[in-house]
Amino acid sequence: MANSTTNYYPNYDIDVWLRTCEQEIVEPINGTTKGTIPSWLNGSLFRNGPGAIKVGNDSFEHAFDGSALLHRFRINDGNVTYQCRFLQSEELKRNRAANRIVVTNFGTRGVPEPCRTIFHRVAAVFDPKLEPADNSLTSIFPFGDEIYALTENPVIHRVNPETLDTEGRVSVNDYVPIIVHQTAHPHIMSDGTVYNLALSLYPSGPYHSIVKFPVGSALSSSSMFEQATIVGQIPARWPLHPSYMHTFGITDQFFLIIEQPLNISLTGMVAAKLKNDPLMTCFKWYQNETTRINLISRQTGQLVHKFFSEALFYFHIINQYEFCDHVIVDICSYPDGDIVNCMYIKAMKDMQQNPDYASAFKSKPVRFVLPLKPDRTCDSLIQLQGTKAEACYLPNGEIFVKPEALSDLSCETPRINYDNYLGKEYKYFYAIGTDIDSNTPGAIIKVDTVTKTRRIWYEKNCFPSEPIFVPSPDCQFEDDGIVLAVLVWGKNDSNRVGLLVLDARTMKEVGRVEFKTPELNRFIKGHTNFADMSSLQNLQPKQDSLGTGPSENGTSNFYPDCDLSVWLRSCEHEITEPIVGTTTGTIPSWLNGTLLRNGPGSFKVGDHHFQHLFDGSALLHRFCIENGTVTYQCRFLQSEVFKRNRAANRIVVTEFGTKAVPDPCRSIFQRVAAIFNSKSQEFSDNSMISVYPFGDEVYAFGEIPVIHRINPESLETEDRVDTQINLISRETGKLVYKFYSETFCFFHIINQYEILDHVVIDICTYRDATMLNSMYINTMKNMQHNENYANMLRAKPVRFVLPLKPDKARLNLVQMTGTTAEAHYLPNGEIFVTPENLSNMGCETPRINYEEYLGKEYRFFYAISSDVDTADFGALIKVDTVNKTSKTWSEVNCYPSEPIFVPRPDSQELGRVEFETPGPVPKCLHGWFLPQKT
Repeated sequence: MANSTTNYYPNYDIDVWLRTCEQEIVEPINGTTKGTIPSWLNGSLFRNGPGAIKVGNDSFEHAFDGSALLHRFRINDGNVTYQCRFLQSEELKRNRAANRIVVTNFGTRGVPEPCRTIFHRVAAVFDPKLEPADNSLTSIFPFGDEIYALTENPVIHRVNPETLDTEGRVSVNDYVPIIVHQTAHPHIMSDGTVYNLALSLYPSGPYHSIVKFPVGSALSSSSMFEQATIVGQIPARWPLHPSYMHTFGITDQFFLIIEQPLNISLTGMVAAKLKNDPLMTCFKWYQNETTRINLISRQTGQLVHKFFSEALFYFHIINQYEFCDHVIVDICSYPDGDIVNCMYIKAMKDMQQNPDYASAFKSKPVRFVLPLKPDRTCDSLIQLQGTKAEACYLPNGEIFVKPEALSDLSCETPRINYDNYLGKEYKYFYAIGTDIDSNTPGAIIKVDTVTKTRRIWYEKNCFPSEPIFVPSPDCQFEDDGIVLAVLVWGKNDSNRVGLLVLDARTMKEVGRVEFKTPELNRFIKGHTNFADMSSLQNLQPKQDSLGTGPSENGTSNFYPDCDLSVWLRSCEHEITEPIVGTTTGTIPSWLNGTLLRNGPGSFKVGDHHFQHLFDGSALLHRFCIENGTVTYQCRFLQSEVFKRNRAANRIVVTEFGTKAVPDPCRSIFQRVAAIFNSKSQEFSDNSMISVYPFGDEVYAFGEIPVIHRINPESLETEDRVDTQINLISRETGKLVYKFYSETFCFFHIINQYEILDHVVIDICTYRDATMLNSMYINTMKNMQHNENYANMLRAKPVRFVLPLKPDKARLNLVQMTGTTAEAHYLPNGEIFVTPENLSNMGCETPRINYEEYLGKEYRFFYAISSDVDTADFGALIKVDTVNKTSKTWSEVNCYPSEPIFVPRPDSQELGRVEFETPGPVPKCLHGWFLPQKT
């Protein structure tokens, strides 16, 4: 049993970690200044960290669980004010409303909320936005012109830089899907671009991904999030147990990812959610594993170098840079991951009686040198002078690296002259001493990485926070500036907080400001950011700048002849009984049959809206033509997704472009099973694209292997079946030819046929896949103010000619006359083909004389014009593929659907039938004409 009279660490007061702040300081207070605050130092020092370890009578069990408390020191012309506010996270609100801990966190199990089912908890594993454990207590960083509080899940909080009010909750996962974890230490480039490291989950396993948030033309965080992309990634070294990572590195050419053997069990995460266990139960240290250091090319996003070292644990990389065909990496390294266990509140309370406690805190600053061009003929792979770091080949061909020590002191939360030396050769860093068994625990240290010497600042019973280097306005050398640190005091001096200013060169105190507060001041764990006053002046409080589409400029209509609202209508009423329309002109007496059409018919379920055109609920249409009389009816396809959405009166199944509200009755196991079973209800079976006959039956199609049989008389959905589609040679069943072309996107092939040892393929092509983005409902609503919208929708009809017997002696492998299409050999022996244009008009939904000319040499096709920036938009067009001419039919403010060819064609209007319906009728996608059987 521990001896309560023994204090192994008399100079360290752990109580500064265990205080609970109950009262915010909403209005800034003034302090007492000692010494001098430099006149050029103007701005705000923001800090973030756990501020309370209690809720009601409940106490958090781990230091990483305390409620996030934001601090601001405003410095203006030598005057400093202080304020602090709790981050208004969902976790804080839930806990305070219950007056106890009800949200399970990193190391603390919450009392289960009666309204929070097991399905809610498991759903949060895959959609962090649903996770109430959003206590962003680790750091605070700028994104564009706004500042955000971060922790290690993808939910971050926007903070008002003047009042510290919490203004918004953002899930990065909404902008970069499949992210389940991100570091709390993004890197900010000189132009404002932000990079961060995230853990992404794919069906093939977890990946460590580098996410880029580009500044773009406007310095707003909303545009940065909307433009976020993954620019580099590697599969996790251990697929079921990816490494825990608190930070990453960046140089001119590389991203640096260190996979340490403190791992997170993915299966354990799911189990923890099911059992309401803390995340900490999913962590495990593997002492016998090595550490892998990965270098990812910033140009290609691919892994280009990897190195191995002994097992180590780290929170923070000090800096990293390239030098003479080597990469230097400086980190604060622990021998194992026991430091995380030492941050349990009970372990901290008992630390004075634990002789081994200090060893867990000893994080040594070390330097790894990674050779990029190792020479196997040399005894040492490191060719740099002045370093004791080592690198050698292992028998398996991998490179094993050993670091050198940068200081004899242990330290943490290292900071450098970040603005000028991130990713570059540097000399100095500043940190907090972690030798709690020494005479100067918690000292601020400055380390010279070249001479391996250090300077320290120390005051007895005073415990500084992470030091922040601020360069002087005319910074001439690396340490030309000041160091800022927040101070708290131990041993019965708890209502006191200060801001310390040190000369960064000498580490001598320049000045300080101390504040008497009405509440206990605890050690301000977490991380800091200093914002220059000039940049703060541009930070304006916003109601909500996230997730909004283009502003609606009522003065700009780029496409006055196009009314895109015909796509955006929602039909709420079915027409189950056929209605008769009004006939104009003549319907040919020989034209008898049924025209069936399919397409999105409704974009709302309750108060929820689909976000993409391809998500609307499938609506089937039937025009029955008999002896000159035409009737019309429409019915919604009774898909499983349609029935589930209607039953819940909201969108509960995720679609092509719409994320659903999770169905609480759908378990994690059902969703995982859906990956392997297309019959699972987890798939959206909203077959809203086309309708085709199979034998004497009719089926509605989407683009997954689930189709629906339709009653061609009543439009009732009769059942749902599976189908499997294979592209094979009709003679051998094997691949016999392959060709390549420039990148393009397409929906529809017009026709294809064989002629003179060539295959001719005509396609409606898009230059890229941005057409899919153009179909988001918000984009469609704002298309009149988007001058690029027309280019997104323009599908050009083109012809590829594929030579089946290419002659290598010819430059152009296409030997047909009457075509400008080309084919050429590439150096690797593959054939590259270039198409010719069939028309200068953009068009879609092409149809031919299908019964007579499918797969045969043909001349004409019919389509709908997709040129929204011309008066011909929506016109019916007939294209002559031989002479490349076209004829059109159009009517002002009239938008035809896909044209259907019926034998005995004539491009002149013969007649029409119009119907008055009880509700709006939206446009359709595809259909089929069924002749009346005789």
